[in-house]
Amino acid sequence: MAGSSPTSSPRNSFVSEFGSFDIGDTKVQMSGILVKKPFGGKKGKKGSWQKRFFIAKDCFLLYYAESECRAFQKDHHFNIHPKGVIPLGSCKIEECVDGSQKFAIRISHSHFKGEIVVGAESPEECSSWVKVLKDCAKVTWRNAQIGESVIEKLEEKGKEMAQERQEMIDKLKDESSKLEEQQEKQSELEKLAVELEGEKKAIEMAAKNLRDDKDTTELELKSTLTAMKEIEAEKSVLYKQTKTLQSNLQSVSQEQEKTAAQLAEQMEESKRLDAEKKRLEEETNMLQADLESLAKLKEMAAMQLAEQEKLSKQFQEEKKLLEDATNNLKTELQVLENHKKILENEKLTTEERYSCTYGSYCIVIYHD
Repeated sequence: MAGSSPTSSPRNSFVSEFGSFDIGDTKVQMSGILVKKPFGGKKGKKGSWQKRFFIAKDCFLLYYAESECRAFQKDHHFNIHPKGVIPLGSCKIEECVDGSQKFAIRISHSHFKGEIVVGAESPEECSSWVKVLKDCAKVTWRNAQIGESVIEKLEEKGKEMAQERQEMIDKLKDESSKLEEQQEKQSELEKLAVELEGEKKAIEMAAKNLRDDKDTTELELKSTLTAMKEIEAEKSVLYKQTKTLQSNLQSVSQEQEKTAAQLAEQMEESKRLDAEKKRLEEETNMLQADLESLAKLKEMAAMQLAEQEKLSKQFQEEKKLLEDATNNLKTELQVLENHKKILENEKLTTEERYSCTYGSYCIVIYHD
């Protein structure tokens, strides 16, 4: 910083007269790329003019590295840490030709230790800058008295904004972490649903197999009953034949022994048939018991299927609740983002705006 400042003229006098300089105000009079001649005639490493990004803000001309232009065009907020600050109050602004630079602008003041010369690419651009800088120069030099104070407040404001931004980022990270936990729970529930669906299909297959076994058993039982009826019919025929033989025994004495033998054989066959009938009855009872056991298994399978359907329904309800909760979290996150933007806009409109007052001294901040 170069120049001097008056020992009197309290700050309250120019604040009350001209308002305040708002360090959060992003409105600028003009901005663009210009070439800058080293201040005071100093030469750069290559002894050439250097491109800088310039911003005309109220009664100050701020300049930055050329790369800062892209950041300003993107978010429309100027960096509060310029390479240099030139107070324009009461400065003489004029077009000139400086060596090879045909569209140069000379900025001078009695308190400057030299001249500040910048160059444009075209006469139109040069004229536009001269007009804007002359308008800015109409503001008093007294604004230079608070140059350092303004920069300090800019830095303090930047720190506050960075802290608020970090707090909002931390809050969003916390909400994002909670949302990720909800998504993990939902994923686990979806996996459980797939497992339950597999178990349901397995139970349905088991029930189908039981039904098939039942049908097979019923067919076998029908076949057994048919065979028993045939045996019973044969037994009835044999019994009739035995009676006929017994009635004819007296009349056929010659065949008595033969008939007696046949009768004995018939009796043995009858016993055998009785034993066979008893065995078939036992097998029938066993088949009946198997049928009852199959019926119980079918009933148990139906109960398990109903329980699985109930669990599946509960899972669908829980899944819907989780989806609703996730949507609510997303909505709340959007509301928070909107609220953040509103708060930032309110802060920008309520912060103090510094205005310029008239004086006779200047402060120049520059960096090549």
